[in-house]
Amino acid sequence: MDIETENMHRLIDVTTCVDIIRDLQGKDWKVCQIPATLVAWRNGGTLVILEAGFRCRIHGSLDAALAAEQAYRAVVLESTRDLRGLAARLGSDWEKTVPDMAVAVRRFETFLAGWRAHTGDVWPNDEWESLLAECHRLIAMRRTEIEELRARAALNLTLTSLAIALAALVVAVIPLGLPGYIAVALAGILTAVMVFIAHRVGHIVSGDRPITLS
Repeated sequence: MDIETENMHRLIDVTTCVDIIRDLQGKDWKVCQIPATLVAWRNGGTLVILEAGFRCRIHGSLDAALAAEQAYRAVVLESTRDLRGLAARLGSDWEKTVPDMAVAVRRFETFLAGWRAHTGDVWPNDEWESLLAECHRLIAMRRTEIEELRARAALNLTLTSLAIALAALVVAVIPLGLPGYIAVALAGILTAVMVFIAHRVGHIVSGDRPITLS
């Protein structure tokens, strides 16, 4: 069967899907939306748009289910290459944020959902399960790194605040003429609190305790 494919290299979100449907209908295409897929017909030709970011033109008029199956099978090799490339990029210096990473992975999860719905197979090939698992692992690592940076920032802010409070207390206590041992005791208490907080946050930053920052 003669199928022309185009890789758009992006996930087609809900808003884009609506715009595509309106555009096709405005050009006299008959459009049908099925799981993770748009199928359109005009002049004996079939257009299949996968929400995972592929466009396929089929010469001939096929019903929606068969057209979707043929389209998914036509692009599975290219989609596998894209997924392999994504895993490699996530494992190197990914310059984008965690939400950007999640969107990139969701593209392939969308493809997988469509693949399972229209072909009946669980995985496109033997690579997919391990590649998707690796992508999720790398995203989780990046998220942990970000949380650790937040924890370090929180620690520095806490210690700075306590140091300022200690200095202010000492300055306030000296003019009161209190015995020196009281001022020393107060300073000791605040110092102990600072050490305790630094110790606990240090365990969080080092990974010995779970991070609970929002």
